[in-house]
Amino acid sequence: MTYVTSGEVCKLLNITKYTLRHYIEQDLVRPAKVAQNGYQLFDEKEIYTLYQILFLKKAGFSLKDISESFSKEPGMTLSYQGMLDQVEKQLQELSEVKQRLEHMLSIQNNLQLHQTTTQDRPIRYLKQIPDHLLKTETELDFKQIVQ
Repeated sequence: MTYVTSGEVCKLLNITKYTLRHYIEQDLVRPAKVAQNGYQLFDEKEIYTLYQILFLKKAGFSLKDISESFSKEPGMTLSYQGMLDQVEKQLQELSEVKQRLEHMLSIQNNLQLHQTTTQDRPIRYLKQIPDHLLKTETELDFKQIVQ
């Protein structure tokens, strides 16, 4: 049987040693054997398990979900039908979000909300604010204005 070191596993799966140690601490995977020099060695089974963990993480599952699914039946992985159902649900939710965004974008484009227009007016009329609406020269008395 051929064993590979943790460093080689990390290079193979493009993960960090910290990630591998974390998965070991979470009891998601165990080294097949520990050499006399303390190196953790992995065989094909553990590498496949790590690949499944990485795939499930990429699919959006938490480590807790993955751990629970691995512990349900020894030697069995997460129910692929359950995974498929969850992914279908996520796709449906994303599809709804996409439709809403497309609708909002079409409204924005039709109303031209992203464009600002100004108009020049030749004459401007300024009104004087009545004295009883002023607290001071620069402050308005909002109580008086509301009444």
